[in-house]
Amino acid sequence: MMNALLLEEILEKEDIIKLHKIHIFTGEDFIRSSPLCVMGCLKCTHTQYDNILSVFSHWLAPNHQTALSLYSIYNGTGLLTHLSKIDTALLGGLPAGTITEISGPSGSGKTQFCLMLAVISSLPTRRGGLGKGVSFIDTNCSFSAKRLISIAENWLQSRSISRTLSDSIKQLADKIKIYTELTCTGLEKRINALTSAAATGETADGDIIIIDSLAGLVRKEYDIRTVKGVSDRYQFLSQMSSKLKAYAEEKRIPVIVTSQVSTQFSSSAARGQPSILTSLGISWTHCVDTRLFIEFYKDSNKRKLSIAKSPTGGLISVIVRIEKKGLILDYHETNQLDHQISGDSNSYSMTVKDQTDRYTHRVALRE
Repeated sequence: MMNALLLEEILEKEDIIKLHKIHIFTGEDFIRSSPLCVMGCLKCTHTQYDNILSVFSHWLAPNHQTALSLYSIYNGTGLLTHLSKIDTALLGGLPAGTITEISGPSGSGKTQFCLMLAVISSLPTRRGGLGKGVSFIDTNCSFSAKRLISIAENWLQSRSISRTLSDSIKQLADKIKIYTELTCTGLEKRINALTSAAATGETADGDIIIIDSLAGLVRKEYDIRTVKGVSDRYQFLSQMSSKLKAYAEEKRIPVIVTSQVSTQFSSSAARGQPSILTSLGISWTHCVDTRLFIEFYKDSNKRKLSIAKSPTGGLISVIVRIEKKGLILDYHETNQLDHQISGDSNSYSMTVKDQTDRYTHRVALRE
């Protein structure tokens, strides 16, 4: 609406009618259109076109933001996982205004992690949560209300809420809305509905969106063996990531998506070991701001959780246990893992040093 009014304020009525004939109705349409097409329509010179373009650009260009203003906006808005080392490395939990992907093999605990994050999101801020609603989109019918209630009950008990435990669980569970979408079209419509509701003010703050899982739908519906399948898949993922990221930025909340992994064998892989890739491909990899990777580790209830991608923190790994409360940090195993990694790094450094010394010695002998 504002763009249309801007068009009327800048141009004469007869010029606006001419532009309408070539489907230019707003300032954005004017900027996107070919200069030659516009100049031919308005019968204007290149200088006149540049003057009009500069006015539209001035009014439509977004204002700048300072680093201080962004810090003030997003500081303290992240979603704490309550896994201390992960939250510290991410500078305050899963960052708001971005997409976080939780990837890993089937059965590794991605859904369990999402259920725990849904509970934490719904917890009041004084209890370590965000106090927000959650839109949990289940695409593979793996959501368990019983498990969610169990996690919520154990979380509330750990926060010493026992007198009104039943009422607290009901209030918390009532904030979590479950949607089952089994097609990409259905998922797209659901995302559009959620973002539209937030934009029109139907939901006050906007729900935290958790999609479990995106990869299952995309791999099922798009055949990447054909050019059309690859193109359609790329377009769908681009649209989804754009909408989700815009929603996350506007509402200053994190969006969480789970994904499976696939293996790829190549001659360059060390010792013939397969490399682990996210199943949605390279295009989706660049759409995600933060990626957590969860994999099996030793015992059946232990997992290795790693920060595989983050713009704010280091790439670290911790060991967690899957318990009634969800994912719990195993400090003993994590410390052992840290010592092991430190030992491997020292061994590598010594190996490089030895090789350097030997090379220097050989050069000295030649001289």
